[in-house]
Amino acid sequence: MPGVITAKFALAGLEYVNLTPGKYLIYKDSANGTLDSVVIAKSLLETKYTPADTVVQGGVPVSYPAIYSQEFSLTLTKIDDTSQTAWFTGSATTELPLVGNITNENLRLLEIYHLSGTATEYVNSFAFFYSSQNPGSNIIPSIAIEGKNYTNVIFTATESLSDVYDPEYTKRTFYWAKGIGIIKREIITAGGAIQTQTLLRNN
Repeated sequence: MPGVITAKFALAGLEYVNLTPGKYLIYKDSANGTLDSVVIAKSLLETKYTPADTVVQGGVPVSYPAIYSQEFSLTLTKIDDTSQTAWFTGSATTELPLVGNITNENLRLLEIYHLSGTATEYVNSFAFFYSSQNPGSNIIPSIAIEGKNYTNVIFTATESLSDVYDPEYTKRTFYWAKGIGIIKREIITAGGAIQTQTLLRNN
């Protein structure tokens, strides 16, 4: 049985999502120009230890190694004069269902950063961010948003259903900048209605 395994998120991915709590982001709705004031309420990276274990499967004992895994959670809260509502929440973990004979070499996929959760009224769990040391085609080398140029932007699109006319249809596209977080999100709902919010400024 292998020794203790350490499964960490890729640093390249964490640079986009592990943000500073208390920072503000102001987003503008492209349709009507209204502004959302959003605060980074939570950005927490934790280490979890799961001890080694042996279980019997089909009459055969199977050993699982001890593992140090990471858990990450991110919450962005919209602040109004009289209320606070969730603007984005997401979480991820490097803990996987392990099988016998796992070695550190087998865990390279854990370098992929995969943030799932909820955003506003959207309750299903999809990946709102994913990246690795070699993120490939989901990187935009340069993009201008609200007069500011961002480089190496990661974008992720998630679609709940294939039929845009289904009442439950939702497609969300997120654009992430290193050290800032979400700089643009586009939400398409049933029938093709589009809501786009772009980052106007941040502190």
